[in-house]
Amino acid sequence: YRGVDPGFAIPGNPLWLNSFMDRIELTYERDKNSVSVVMWSLGNESYFGDNHRKMSAYIKERDSRPVHYEGTTAPRNWIPEAIRPTTDECDDCVDVVSTMYPSHEELEKRGQNTSCKRPYFLCEYAHAMGMGAGSIEEYWEIFYKYPRLCGGCVWEWADHAVFVDDKNGGHYLYGGDFGEIHSDGNFCVDGLNYPDRRPHLGLLSLKKAIEPLKFSLCNGKLKVTNTMDFTSSDVFDVEYKIISGGKELYSAKIETNVAPHSSCEYDISGIPAESCERVFVEAYATYKCDTEFAKKGEVISWEQIDAQVQIKKCCEAPKLEKIVCDDGVRYLSVSAGGTVYVFDKVLGIPTSIIKEGKDVLVCPGEWTMFRAPTDNDMNDKNRWKEYFVRQAKLHVAEFTTEITDEKAIVNVRGAFAASAQLPFYVGNIVFTFTSEGLDVKAHCEIPAGSTLNNPHLGTYLLTTLPRLALMLTLREGFEDLEYRAYGPKSCYSDFYNFNKFGDFKSKVTDELEPMIKPQECGNHIGAEYACLTDGSASLEVKGKFEFSALHHSLYELADTM
Repeated sequence: YRGVDPGFAIPGNPLWLNSFMDRIELTYERDKNSVSVVMWSLGNESYFGDNHRKMSAYIKERDSRPVHYEGTTAPRNWIPEAIRPTTDECDDCVDVVSTMYPSHEELEKRGQNTSCKRPYFLCEYAHAMGMGAGSIEEYWEIFYKYPRLCGGCVWEWADHAVFVDDKNGGHYLYGGDFGEIHSDGNFCVDGLNYPDRRPHLGLLSLKKAIEPLKFSLCNGKLKVTNTMDFTSSDVFDVEYKIISGGKELYSAKIETNVAPHSSCEYDISGIPAESCERVFVEAYATYKCDTEFAKKGEVISWEQIDAQVQIKKCCEAPKLEKIVCDDGVRYLSVSAGGTVYVFDKVLGIPTSIIKEGKDVLVCPGEWTMFRAPTDNDMNDKNRWKEYFVRQAKLHVAEFTTEITDEKAIVNVRGAFAASAQLPFYVGNIVFTFTSEGLDVKAHCEIPAGSTLNNPHLGTYLLTTLPRLALMLTLREGFEDLEYRAYGPKSCYSDFYNFNKFGDFKSKVTDELEPMIKPQECGNHIGAEYACLTDGSASLEVKGKFEFSALHHSLYELADTM
């Protein structure tokens, strides 16, 4: 039981010693000649007691490889005070300090701790369940930064689920699908791969984080860092390309000979002084010849680096055409550029976008602070439910309308909150209608007493919100998607290193990530442009934003969780 000292119940109870010793003896005899075993473990999440110390002593009498066990790590309120470690960080019976799921800040502190001479190991980190795991690259940046840190093990390699055939091509079953009373649901579906070993996005993210060569720009030069222990970079071909607006401006190869754990800088050419579009340096390392595990020409490392060139104005701003407005008590109707917009000033939302006599929308737009949870939101989603995040809407307190021949501006002031609940945000949203389209700018702040900063809530404080977005439900047929953003896979602010920024084409049907248990997916960060079309009409969005385009609403996805 959590919060209770069970240490002596089993691991510290001499009645169980023979069982503990039987386990370690059989493990040692089975694996002692395996060269892939680099250290011995005393168990997993089995608390800690003197029986573990005796297991360690047994191993050390017979083998020189180090011993680790995460259960020895202090402080833990379930380790009885009588046997809590008095030495730095964990008990003396282990040679490696190990913990599970430390934050980046905690990992940094462990790396900086030079008083403890034992290496530090993450026996579990980066929980790979569902749409995740995020922030893997940040972990590896810290691993590389401090010699004491020796990496970690992602939980875990592959999903565990049973495939069954059906008339739709088959599907996977997991806990609760077999009539059992007790199960952990889909908690066994928590790997970097599907059960058939097709990679999840999490594996792509991990692969990117642990690439042997790292590329960066340093004073206009391409810096190549070799993270390998024994092999020089000359076993790879290295090429770079200068890319702008989806076009290749220049490319060249570089002969590198970077020693292990070293960096070298190389002159590169082709970066313009200024450009109408962002300019990227894309660097690639490929195998020079076939190996037992890869073919010649396969990419082993790559990076897309923003060259930070000056962006120049390459075209004049379009001349605004005259618009026609009907400003009613509640609704504002704007005819502009061949499109008719109907806007609800009381709710602060567009209700219709009419092109060629047909409404692009099937229902009014909707402000939301919600998104479908991911598997790793297992704790946060309960807090979202407790504070009615799903029900939070924009409550308009005041609006003003300003109309000229070329513009119609609606300034909305209000609060984002669920009914009868404290607001999460208050702010202003400005909607500007012109012949070029609808421009939306929002400025929000956290008010005093919000559940996001109320000190009286203590541990019940809501620290994060899932999303702030305007949802538009389009009529059937809008299947073709073009966008300029990070893609082509789903990505989020802490989960995008496997994607590139560029111009992509997709089908809305393909934007749904086919996870065994449906959840939040399809997002694209860093967007500058997105366009949906049904072949006759289109809806374009420009600016700086994130977006997703799916055939399923966030509520449909959430209700599967």
